[in-house]
Amino acid sequence: MKTGAFCNTAHRPATMRRPVTKVDGQLNIDVVNRQLSAFTCPSMPPPDNPVFNCWSSYGWSRGNNDIHDAPQPGDIIWPGKSYGYVPSDGAFVTAVDLGYTNDMGTADKAAHTGQSSWWKDPSDYRLSFRNFSDGMSKTLAAGELHHGIQGFTSTKINSVTVGSATPSSGFTAWGADNGDYFDEGTTNVKMNTWVGTLLCSRNVGSDLRNCMFNSPNFSFRSTHQRWL
Repeated sequence: MKTGAFCNTAHRPATMRRPVTKVDGQLNIDVVNRQLSAFTCPSMPPPDNPVFNCWSSYGWSRGNNDIHDAPQPGDIIWPGKSYGYVPSDGAFVTAVDLGYTNDMGTADKAAHTGQSSWWKDPSDYRLSFRNFSDGMSKTLAAGELHHGIQGFTSTKINSVTVGSATPSSGFTAWGADNGDYFDEGTTNVKMNTWVGTLLCSRNVGSDLRNCMFNSPNFSFRSTHQRWL
């Protein structure tokens, strides 16, 4: 009930076709930029200088993904990139993983410019239970993404830009903007990886792939003793 009441303070039209809008003078991102008990583990040690004020102890599973130095059929290809993304196969993925292309985005942007009240229906690119053909019991939907990454620094702390890189326990957050990876883990990286490649260049396929398979940022992590 508490979570439901909180969510109702954000702007959530039935069609979800409108962007952030003001609620009592706040934008949606301002409304959600705080901790929510449903997403915080009471036994997780308090985060140390979290990147976002809306830090979380849990995240969705994006499953497996990969990168090919030379794009192959079925890969996600972005203009100006020499490599191709292999679509993610997890329980929670993006519209791009489900076939939404850059050309479609350009066309939809033009359609919205011509008719500002029109927005793409998100149900056009959404997974449902029928998509999990191997059974729900074999599907990892979400898991623990505890803070505590070692060697990580950030120039943003608790959603506020700071003057210099500051040691931080991580960026896992349930309501952050500017990145879908803030609230997700993958099964590419071994569970309970706390140290490893932290940052990478999006312009170099091999560098990005190294991050995808070795970064603790994308590992499901838990401070509970039964996991260690």
